[in-house]
Parts: sequence; C-alpha cells; structure tokens
Amino acid sequence: MTRTERGFRLVFWGLVFVVLDIHLDESVNLLPDFVGFILVTVGLGRLVTLSGRFRAARVLAAMLIVLSLADFSDLVREEGAPWLDGWRVLEIFVDVVDVAMVWLLCGGIVALAKAHELPDLRYRAETRRGLYVGFQVASWIVLFAMKDAPEPPVALFVGMFVFAVVVMLLLMGLMLRAGRELGEVA
Repeated sequence: MTRTERGFRLVFWGLVFVVLDIHLDESVNLLPDFVGFILVTVGLGRLVTLSGRFRAARVLAAMLIVLSLADFSDLVREEGAPWLDGWRVLEIFVDVVDVAMVWLLCGGIVALAKAHELPDLRYRAETRRGLYVGFQVASWIVLFAMKDAPEPPVALFVGMFVFAVVVMLLLMGLMLRAGRELGEVA
C-alpha cells in the first residue's frame, strides 16, 4: 500500500469516527470525534506533498481536534440557552471549519484527478463536495427556520438524517476510491 493510499484510508477511518456516535450511556461516546479528527489530520499529513489543499485541510482538521474536545467534554453546553448563545456560536464555527476542510480535501482530489487525467474521480470529488456543502447549508437554514417551531416536523428531520448518512457514505467512499486510483499514479 502506497503512502497516498494509507493517507486516504486514515481520512476514511477518521470520518467513520466523526460520523458514528455509539454511546454506552448518555455521556460516553465510544467513537469520539476528536479521535476521528486526529486520524484525518494524520492521513492528510501523508498527502500534504501532493497538494497545498491537503496542507490547508490538515490545519483545519487539527483545529477540529481541539474544537471537538469541547463537544466531547460537554463542559460548555447549557440546556435551555438562548438561540445564539456561546455554545451555538461554537457549533456554527465548528460546522464552518468542517465544511472548509471537506471543501479543501475534495478540492485536492479534484486537482490531482485533473492532473492525472482521472475524469471519473474528478467528477465524483466535485459532486461529493457540492453535496456536502449543499447539505450543510440547507441544514443551517432549516434549523434556523425551525428554531421557534412548537413541534418540529419529524419527517423533515428523518429525511435530513437519511440524506446526511447518504452524503457521508458517499464522501467516505470517495476517500477509498481516491486512495486506490491516486495511489497508483501520485
């Protein structure tokens, strides 16, 4: 397995940790996000020589390690706090950094796929990037619009959850595919 393949595999496994929340009880997550972001950061470290986008994404992933520790510790969260309290501002900031990291990560794949004449990989990376960013923006809009709803529509949130899972699975699959295809040429 090449360095490129190992890098993308580490990013893949990091995303698994970020996506899956397996709780022993209400407080202990067996797959904490900060471990996932450590794996993503290490994986991107193996890819930094291939593109400056991976270097920038690595910096953001390292920021997400620290930011996700606040979520892991749950120390700053207050129940019943106003809509735009400190915790929600932190959540929004984490989301923005996360979207920027994914944008750069997929952008690095797009650039490498273009340079190595891999049009299908390029298309997939562009599509996954657009789906991820579009879903995140749509989620922010829906959550803001529904903040004062007396009873949020369950079907809407179930649909958003299913779409989020599909987008993350597609993004994770892209990491494995990029590792295979770029591992041979980059």
